[in-house]
Amino acid sequence: MINVTDAQQIIRDNIQSLDVETINIQESQNRILAKNIFAKTSHPITDVSAMDGYALCINTENPTSYYDIVGTSAAGESIDLKLEHNQCVKIYTGGQLPNGANTILIQENSVFKDGRLFVKNFEINKHIRKEGQDFRIGDLILKKQKNITYRDIGLMALDDRNTIPVYKKPKISILSTGDEITFPGEEKKKGQFSSANGPALASFVRERRGLILSNKIEPDSLSKIIKSITNMKDSDLIITTGGASVGDKDFIKKALKELGVKTFFEKVLIKPGKPIIFGLYEDTPIFCLPGNPVSALVCATIFVNIALDKLSGLPGLSPLLSKARLIGDISDNGPRETYLRAKLEIEKNSQLSIKPFKNQDSNMILNFAKANALIMRKPYEKSSKNGDLVDFIDL
Repeated sequence: MINVTDAQQIIRDNIQSLDVETINIQESQNRILAKNIFAKTSHPITDVSAMDGYALCINTENPTSYYDIVGTSAAGESIDLKLEHNQCVKIYTGGQLPNGANTILIQENSVFKDGRLFVKNFEINKHIRKEGQDFRIGDLILKKQKNITYRDIGLMALDDRNTIPVYKKPKISILSTGDEITFPGEEKKKGQFSSANGPALASFVRERRGLILSNKIEPDSLSKIIKSITNMKDSDLIITTGGASVGDKDFIKKALKELGVKTFFEKVLIKPGKPIIFGLYEDTPIFCLPGNPVSALVCATIFVNIALDKLSGLPGLSPLLSKARLIGDISDNGPRETYLRAKLEIEKNSQLSIKPFKNQDSNMILNFAKANALIMRKPYEKSSKNGDLVDFIDL
């Protein structure tokens, strides 16, 4: 049995990023950028006005107060004009500065005397957006492995890009096993119930850029489990739930052995979720998660998430740990790294507080649905008292 950190590193070491594809920027949100992006253009593309007003050519050595208006400049128009001293143009926000202009007098401060613009006070280079002030041609504007946001899409559009290279979305197959489970809405025999694992894991995968190729349930039958896994080997990742322990009806280990799966670990010092398997079926990574829904979903958060990130082009970092003030008490922890379902709240003083649910049974999913965080307890960690700071993971 290995610890959580070692298991996570084994996953990172044995999963590679998928190939690259080029897509339209308007379809790229939440995709992972596959190459550095260097600016094709400068922004602004030339010196422009930041305000409505007048672009002046002031003689800084011998300034005067009166200026003749000799033209107009608006956004999107090109102005081929060179100002002489004591000349100006009417200019609108985003309008190109004519040659010779060295400041902007804003509209609100404009005064006219005898048909000429009267300027009492001025400041050189005021309200001017310089060419390349935001970025210049050749600047690195987006780094590889960036999770693309709507802000990045706006930046790339401004840089006159309509396509970008991203890592392909991973294709995932899910297999839940057990005589006792069906999909929601299916006819049930006596003793059967709807399985949470398949639908929940499919949603978990989609939330992390994955595509679902297959989502099946098979009974506790070695031959049917082997056939299903065989049909899934063209996936980028296979996830099974149930049957990974050592009971008479736990066939996953036998199936993996017959399929020649290279197994890296079969048990991890984690609670909930000790019986978790990770291996390679030929070149396809496979996770075999526990059947209890909370165990399966906690293991997905701690382990499968790393695999999905790696496939999508990210480094596959462990979940981020933060700290919050504990409400209640937590007893000494045992030998396994433990994750407690908890409710995270923002207090009136803007500090974070966190309260674990009393019922931590791995088959009880209601508290998991209510939870928005997992308190992480290190192996053999001593008890924590009300008000102590504890580590947690956001859900």
